[in-house]
Amino acid sequence: MVTPGLLMWAAIVYILAFFVIYYRLERLRPKSAEWIERRKKPVFELKRAGAFERKDVLPLAVVTAVYAAVTFFNLGNTVSPQSFLRFDNTEHTAAVIELREPARIERLFYFTGLYHGQRYHGYTLEFSPDGVVWTEQYRDRTDAPEGESAKVSGMPQNHADTFRWLNANLLPEQPDDTRYIRFTVIPNPVRPREPRDLGEISLAVWDAGAERERVLSAADLILDGRTEKLFDEQDTVPERYDILNSSHFDEIYHAHTAYQHLIGDYPYETTHPPLGKLITSIGIWLFGMTPFGWRFMPALFGVLMLPPFYLLLKWMFGKTLIAVCGTLLFAFDFMHFVQTRISTIDVYCVFFILLMTVCMYRYASSELDAPFSRTAVPLALCGLSFGLGAAAKWQSVYAGAGLLALFLIYLFRRYRYSARNEKRFAPFFIGTVLVGLLAFILVPGVLYIACYIPYVLPGAPEGGFAGAGAFLRAVWDTAAANQEYMFSYHSKLVASHNYAARWYQWLVDSKPILYYIHSVGAEGTRGSLWAFTNPLVTWAGLGAVVVCAERAVRRRCHAALFIVIGYLSQLLPWVPVSRITFPYHYFPSMLFICIALAYVFHRMIERDAVRGARHTVVFTAVSTALFVLFYPVLTGMQVPAWYPLYLLRWLPNWLM
Repeated sequence: MVTPGLLMWAAIVYILAFFVIYYRLERLRPKSAEWIERRKKPVFELKRAGAFERKDVLPLAVVTAVYAAVTFFNLGNTVSPQSFLRFDNTEHTAAVIELREPARIERLFYFTGLYHGQRYHGYTLEFSPDGVVWTEQYRDRTDAPEGESAKVSGMPQNHADTFRWLNANLLPEQPDDTRYIRFTVIPNPVRPREPRDLGEISLAVWDAGAERERVLSAADLILDGRTEKLFDEQDTVPERYDILNSSHFDEIYHAHTAYQHLIGDYPYETTHPPLGKLITSIGIWLFGMTPFGWRFMPALFGVLMLPPFYLLLKWMFGKTLIAVCGTLLFAFDFMHFVQTRISTIDVYCVFFILLMTVCMYRYASSELDAPFSRTAVPLALCGLSFGLGAAAKWQSVYAGAGLLALFLIYLFRRYRYSARNEKRFAPFFIGTVLVGLLAFILVPGVLYIACYIPYVLPGAPEGGFAGAGAFLRAVWDTAAANQEYMFSYHSKLVASHNYAARWYQWLVDSKPILYYIHSVGAEGTRGSLWAFTNPLVTWAGLGAVVVCAERAVRRRCHAALFIVIGYLSQLLPWVPVSRITFPYHYFPSMLFICIALAYVFHRMIERDAVRGARHTVVFTAVSTALFVLFYPVLTGMQVPAWYPLYLLRWLPNWLM
């Protein structure tokens, strides 16, 4: 039988063989004419080795269409309950449902809404045969600290249960004569007057005549105008909770907040800038507050990353084969696929970092005698991308250090060129500085602050603001206060998590993070969703970055230096960070890992066109085959339990 260890070692051996082939192709006979020529000058300056041509349209369209089909397939349900019974915690704190005939309650399946309670709280769930004597339903906690209640409410609805299907905690022994069901809000001790939203309910009873479970319809119940909302969308009720019908991981924060922006409510999640959630709200506006709706825009941005990535590779290496293979490596990298199929903000961060990189390459590869008008546009677009990225997630700001380094390198080269050729440098320098200040400071600042307008509108005074000045001051004050809060939150965060991973663990893909798991039976099927990177791409890509570093230092290769600066600008800021970090923080670095591998492909093809092209295609095919192999744990697909255990658990922390 194939074992995980065998597959892992096969991958390692293949990577070693791949780099052995690379170095054999790269090696030159000492004192040869080419050897002497190489020692005289750099391999090539930073320049555009190729342009996007008509022949690139078809391969790019095919790669993008295939990836789009894969990423949107089973992205999430397009239907979910949209009407909720609201408990406002003033007048309405309880609700009662009456069964037309007494029965034994077997299961109560419910959908949670926007507002929630504290941990282990939600609603007190009670059953009664006569509406007088009530029996509370609950579950005992085995991990309750001393001083805390050991009882979990019958219907929990805490912060981790937003827009999710849940099974109520029922006592194991149920009588056959239950006639009334009562829900009573357990007040949130932090925000006691906060409302609570309860969505659709599926109520199953034991049918003694048929000797099986039977799901009740609204016709089997006596409902009033309020409780009718709990049974008015029964066609949206799934068989069970799964990844397709419920929120998971940080969707409980980001999708939640995106929906609040859409309905004009004050945002729940304020630990990151607003732009990412505002973009996500577009999908919710188009498709409703459904899993497909809140995942649509992240998935779309994941698809939209491919054309600029392809363009960058074509500019850097000039070969369609390298652009296609490099884009496939990035498209089907596990982290890219998983992170763009859930409603978090990392996808927008990486998208704008990619645009920054493309624009900066366009700028830094400009001819040294190019007129100012030709360099101003890519520099301005780079600044715009920087501003949008910062407004989505602060991690985008890390790219600023790399951008600054590349900007200064180009200016220095331009200065030396102007001095050698007796050309005036000062007008170009002054114009460039002015564009830089406008594009990287003024415009991003305005965009960033403008994103806080949705924070201000829910709290607008009755009758509106007293003029534009008062409105702008409110936006400014809100933005400033949130910056202080975000900095304090991230700098002082003290937390632990079973799947936290430090930066050095990201480098070797040693500790994935679990987003979802559902097992059926002891030896049945298992569905799980893990966020990690393609091990072949990650392990070989780390070697490719070392190759780029070596060539940047020893061969003064500007393209290799560009890759190394981009990679380190995303990795190094995390090295001194002591707070909790996760594998998905490595997502932006995977951009440069894939570019570094494309650089190795380029060098191999330059040395031997036939053999280099063959090894490029084989590496890409093996990487894609691993994506297919790991596909179940990248999507939450239910598969036999032995499949992830015996084929996919390559390292101890890969629990799968």
